Amino acid sequence: MTCAVLNQSTQKGWLNVKSEASTAAWPLGLCQMDIKAVVSGTSQHTETLTFQVIDGVTA
Repeated sequence: MTCAVLNQSTQKGWLNVKSEASTAAWPLGLCQMDIKAVVSGTSQHTETLTFQVIDGVTA
């Protein structure tokens, strides 16, 4: 899964997560993840994030 960089002024609090595989059968509910960012060759990780998934779109 990948997470696109969003505009922090207009999309504050949003995550845009993309998956190569279909997510059509995934239920709505709680999700846990951590985010890895590579900045100038240095990897950084967040703590584990837990959030409620309230909507999903599969193209």
